[in-house]
Amino acid sequence: MRQQFDARLKKSSNCLRSAPDIKLKEAKIRQQSEVDEIVKGDFQSNGLTAQDLRRLGTSLLLCSNDPRRQPIAFRLFAIAYGGHLIGLDASQAPDSVKFAADSQSKGDSAWCDDDAGYSWAGMVLSNAAPPPPDGNGSMDKSTKEQVISRIIGLWKEAGSSGVGDAWFELGNLYLSEKHVPKDEDLAYEHFQEGAKLSHPPSHCALGVLHSLRANITNQSEKREHLEKSFHHFLQAAQKGDVQSMYNVGVSYLLQAPPEPRFPPSYVKQSSVSLRERHLEGWGVEPDDILARSWFEKAAARNFAPAIMNLAGMLVEGRGNPEAVFVEGTDGATPQKDGPYAGINLPGRPLTRIESLRLSMALYAKIVAMGSASSSIPGGSRGGLAAFGVDREGAEEMVKVARREMDRIEKMVENEEKLARAGP
Repeated sequence: MRQQFDARLKKSSNCLRSAPDIKLKEAKIRQQSEVDEIVKGDFQSNGLTAQDLRRLGTSLLLCSNDPRRQPIAFRLFAIAYGGHLIGLDASQAPDSVKFAADSQSKGDSAWCDDDAGYSWAGMVLSNAAPPPPDGNGSMDKSTKEQVISRIIGLWKEAGSSGVGDAWFELGNLYLSEKHVPKDEDLAYEHFQEGAKLSHPPSHCALGVLHSLRANITNQSEKREHLEKSFHHFLQAAQKGDVQSMYNVGVSYLLQAPPEPRFPPSYVKQSSVSLRERHLEGWGVEPDDILARSWFEKAAARNFAPAIMNLAGMLVEGRGNPEAVFVEGTDGATPQKDGPYAGINLPGRPLTRIESLRLSMALYAKIVAMGSASSSIPGGSRGGLAAFGVDREGAEEMVKVARREMDRIEKMVENEEKLARAGP
């Protein structure tokens, strides 16, 4: 399979690179159309589909950040889509878009991949599309509006065929104000469509919108928005969205912890007003054990804010589930019912020294992540993206982690002295 992939990539790349060597614009476009048919025919003769061609383009972009790969992937997406991506008359279409996709007809139902149209549109909006044959990549206002309209249509096509990312991108498009006027209601509708496909980022986006609306609406509607916000964050978290895992943890975390001199049970037995204020502000009952559980899930994915919160909970002795064990059972086995159903609780509660040492190890991890990210740009593969903040915020997080490590080290020394001294 790997050899077939490499062979198709080499042959397709060589074909697509031939057109730029032609000087005349008309000849270049004509040559490009012929090349498109060659690439398509090569895939079909080898029993491959438009979906395979689109996957080839995606792999090409993922393998390297080399911008020289972008024009090739762009063309592969256009060929895989199999139709006029701009949907305009040839005399009206901008050169860069005509050059990208005016050689195919989507009448061939056996050769069509809506996902490829979604990928092509994404490259256009991210300014990753190649220049037109005459080298003039500018578009007037009217032409730009037509291009954006076609891109929106492509994303809707992809979304309707089950691509949750397309609905999510449409929602973001109407929130960004970059290419179209801001329309939060329309963005919400698109995120809803993505959520219907169980798309985690769409659920997370709905959670954010409901959370924002809870802060600007009247009191009678605030609770409803908070509950919907938590619902969508939980749906996304359960499907693996790390930002939502963190958001669920924050929602469960009692925001104003009691004084350290009080036992953990004080939160449940004596601080009624505090719990009520939490419920009013977050739409969910506070539960340190559930908060810690979700922070642990996000921390396992190296999400720095979750690591920081988990470390802080350990220092404060919160979320240590001493009250939920049943005699004769193994705490590491998930409970089948109750509020902690499905949660892997530790085999036993951590001792004070164990909690402090684990906390210090987590803060040390933040420091190490900060050192690694100082030379790595943000992105899905690591770097600043793991911090969920900008570079300045990440640097501040590292400073706090260093300060906490020094403080915890002294706390561990005191605990060890007390242990040696005995009762």
